[in-house]
Amino acid sequence: MRIDTVGDGIAWSCESLIQLGAAVQTAAGKKDKTLSTLERIANSLWQCKASRPEYQSVVLGQPFSVPKRFPSIESQRTAVGTVLHRVVTAVKDEMRATYQASTTSRPRGRASDESFEWSLEESPFIASVTEAINRIEEVEIAPGVEVAFRARSASHALSPKKLLHTKWTAVNPQEKEKHFVVTAVIEPELPGSPVVSVEIEAVYSKHARIIGWRELTDVVQWRRGWV
Repeated sequence: MRIDTVGDGIAWSCESLIQLGAAVQTAAGKKDKTLSTLERIANSLWQCKASRPEYQSVVLGQPFSVPKRFPSIESQRTAVGTVLHRVVTAVKDEMRATYQASTTSRPRGRASDESFEWSLEESPFIASVTEAINRIEEVEIAPGVEVAFRARSASHALSPKKLLHTKWTAVNPQEKEKHFVVTAVIEPELPGSPVVSVEIEAVYSKHARIIGWRELTDVVQWRRGWV
């Protein structure tokens, strides 16, 4: 997905904030207030969008390509902030261009109304989006929530058939066995059945054992790569 306009940028940011809040609540429990906080910010952004329909088609100076999956909550929050900063920049550029053009005649069919009413610093639209950016940055997310989010992302991202020769680090190593390599993907006896197990070998001792491949998605036990 690519975000090219102010309207698309705000719409995606609102949707992404709700997704972020839901992810945090799933990891932290229903008592967590992050979702309600991000919902309020998203609502204020949506009202801001509705208040200035003339800005919807303003093109961002730098489009934003949304990845298929964010590796962490923080990376998604950063992406929202990036998009909203580009929205603010695009609107400021539009206001400047409109105001400069107005020295000869007031243009028609442009996002011009606010340019004649407010300076860049006083613009209610820019002030509202900037406030939303600041509020998003102030939201505190517990480290445990981030760990749980990454664990679920890893579970979705891992494919057992692509685990061969991948490197892993045991979080709590035993007998000096800290670094491991997946040396075999165990094919199921029944053709067409899903892969359940893999063989891992300790680099230090060369001791090999078979484990369920989904165990590798548990960040309490494993980290991908040698760390």
